[in-house]
Amino acid sequence: MRLEIHWAIRDFFPVSVIREGTNGRVIVMGGLSENLRLLHLVRSTDHLICLTYGDYLQAEYSTMRQVVELFGLDVERVSVLCNYPAQVDMAQSAGMKAYFCNHNALINEHVMRPRILQKQFDAVCNARPWKAKRVRLARKVERLALIQGPYVTGTEAEDLSDVPYAYRNNGKLSLAGVAQVLSASYVGLALSAAEGACLASSEYLLCGLPVVTTPSRGGRDIWYDAQNSIVCEPNADAVREAVDHTIARLKRGEIDPREIRRRHIEQARDHRSRFLQVLNQAFEHVECADNPEKVFEQTLAARGILPQYVPYVSVSRSLEHSTR
Repeated sequence: MRLEIHWAIRDFFPVSVIREGTNGRVIVMGGLSENLRLLHLVRSTDHLICLTYGDYLQAEYSTMRQVVELFGLDVERVSVLCNYPAQVDMAQSAGMKAYFCNHNALINEHVMRPRILQKQFDAVCNARPWKAKRVRLARKVERLALIQGPYVTGTEAEDLSDVPYAYRNNGKLSLAGVAQVLSASYVGLALSAAEGACLASSEYLLCGLPVVTTPSRGGRDIWYDAQNSIVCEPNADAVREAVDHTIARLKRGEIDPREIRRRHIEQARDHRSRFLQVLNQAFEHVECADNPEKVFEQTLAARGILPQYVPYVSVSRSLEHSTR
C-alpha cells in the first residue's frame, strides 16, 4: 500500500529504504526524533540520511545526537541535511555530520509549474490554519485565495473567521490542483515567523509567483532575492501594501515570472548536487555497487518531494523485510 504524494499529507515524516548493499542499507528519513517508533528497526551498519523539516535549533540537533547514541547507531553513518548554513553549524557543534541541502530543492518542478490561466487572485496563501502560520496577516488583501489542509490535533488553531477570501478549497487538492490556484494568483504569501524551509514558498517560486514574506527563520529565505520577493513587517497593513506594490511591479514588467522559476531551478541543482554527494558517501559505507546518480533520478527525483510518503505499517514492513 502506498500513499499518493499530496500537499495535505505533510504530517507524515517520510522514511524509505533506498538501497541495500553488502554491508547495510541506505535509509532516508525526515529527522530522527520524529521517527522514534521506527528507529529500533535501524541497524548500526545502515547509513541514515536525515532531512530537517522543522525549525531546528541547537537543542533539536543535540537531541538528535542523543537519539543516535540511545539507539546504538553509528554517528559516522548519519548524514543530516540542513536548510540554511547556520543549521549546519548547530548540527556540527552537536557532533553530527551536517550538510547545507535545503529539502525544497527536491520538489518536482515538472509538476509544480505555471499553467496558462487568467489571474483571478491578488495573492494566495497556502498554509494550514495554525497560529504559527499567521494567515490572519492577509486579512486586508483583496481577492485572497486560501489553500488549506485539515487541522491537526496538538497544534494551536488560528481563527480565520474575519479573513475575507475569494477562494478557499473545500477538500484535498492534488499538487496539480495547487499549481492551478497558484497560477491564477499574482503573489504568494509566506507569513510565519519560524518554521521549516516552507514547501509552499518554493512552490510559489516554481509557479513564477513573487513572494511577500515576513522576516523568518527556518530556511525559506535562502531562495529569495530582490526580484522574486519582498520582506514586509508582520502586520496586515504592511502585507497588503507589499502585495499591491508587487502586483504593480509585475504589471510594469519589472518582475519576470519565467526568471523567478528559472532561478529557483538553477539554485535547486546546487542543492541536489550536494544531496548526491551525501548519497554517494552512503553507498560507499554500505558497499552498494549501484550508481547513486541513477538511483537519485529514478527513485527520488522522479517522484518529487523526497522520498515517497508511505503509511507507518508499510514503512515498518519495509525496514523489517530488508534482510540483506
